[in-house]
Amino acid sequence: MKRIRLFWKILRTTHADAFLYGFFAYFGVTVVLMRVVEPHIRTIGDRIWYCYVSCATIGFGDYTTVTTLGRILTILLSVYAIFIIALIPGGLVSYQAAVSGERRRFSGSA
Repeated sequence: MKRIRLFWKILRTTHADAFLYGFFAYFGVTVVLMRVVEPHIRTIGDRIWYCYVSCATIGFGDYTTVTTLGRILTILLSVYAIFIIALIPGGLVSYQAAVSGERRRFSGSA
């Protein structure tokens, strides 16, 4: 539990938590807006799938956007996802450095 708190403290200190919350909010907004912008992607499951595939930059092609606004939303979602994917290793490295520092400090004071 202590390590999870440390990890979230690092995310809060670097403001990465705000980026993560913002990403999930934008993901949800995009899923909702796709119903209006791209009516051929009918079910919510299909819209979530489309957004996930776009975020993972897989692009299976089973669903595609045909409107300009749909394409803009998809581009923004994909770029945001790439940024988040790059942010995760940075947070993990900071976490590992902090844990290693605690271990050294703990073993040095004993």
